Amino acid sequence: MLLKNGVNSKTCAMDWGLQAGLIAVGLVSGVLGGLLGIGGGIIFVTILPAVLIKMGVPESEMVEFTVANSLFATFFTTLSGNIRGAFYYKTDWRPILWLSASGVMVSILLLHFFVNTEFYSRTAFNGLFLSVVGYMMFLLYQKQKNKNPLASEDESPNKPPVFKLLLTGLAAGAISPLTGLGGGLILVPLLHSKLGYSIRQANFISLGCIGITALVSTLWNMSESTEVRVSSWQSGYIIFPVCLYLGAGGIAGAFFGVELNRKTPPPLIRIVFGVTLLIIFVRKILELI
Repeated sequence: MLLKNGVNSKTCAMDWGLQAGLIAVGLVSGVLGGLLGIGGGIIFVTILPAVLIKMGVPESEMVEFTVANSLFATFFTTLSGNIRGAFYYKTDWRPILWLSASGVMVSILLLHFFVNTEFYSRTAFNGLFLSVVGYMMFLLYQKQKNKNPLASEDESPNKPPVFKLLLTGLAAGAISPLTGLGGGLILVPLLHSKLGYSIRQANFISLGCIGITALVSTLWNMSESTEVRVSSWQSGYIIFPVCLYLGAGGIAGAFFGVELNRKTPPPLIRIVFGVTLLIIFVRKILELI
């Protein structure tokens, strides 16, 4: 049943406990995003379904709402991380622009023709999520195994061929709308393991790319039509209160995450990244059992 303003009558107001919980989740996601260059989406997509169910989002559109709101919240995290990181690191915009150009293109195509349609199911979403996380853990394990864990990393500028940047951007751009992760989950391991960037360089290039891709995807998701409205503050698949509470925590968290990145040895960052992937992987498995 719909109310006069078109909002689903099942929708419950967001109480202070839910608001505080979203800010706390955003804070944790922001710290990890700033430290690891993953934007925080890897945590957002694991908690959003429970929040969206409480707000009255139907199962038939759960994937679309989860992906859309995760990407919007991720945008705030990356924005804070990029601004803070710019004070400490000389940003090379060349790889960010090439990666983003190809990533945005494939993201929009997948959103329009696949993700925001009846063909993309929650089962496919979960299967792809686990596959991507598992493969990224494997890449990081291979990189860690072949390195001296105490050795420092080369932080000198790296200029891989443009075609490699474009292909990497296509891969990350595809993962972003399909999983709601923002693309950092695949960008950091690929930039580090395949394109020769140090783990710290990969982190900040990833944050720049995620911010651009997440913003464009959010604007697209705001223009989409949905089966149901669950909030008066909703545009397309975007539910502004959810994203803004997550984003508020994410902005603060990313600020501290970048500080941690500066002070943490690169080998330890790589280990934390791998452990984070493992925890998320196991949690998702337990959720599906």
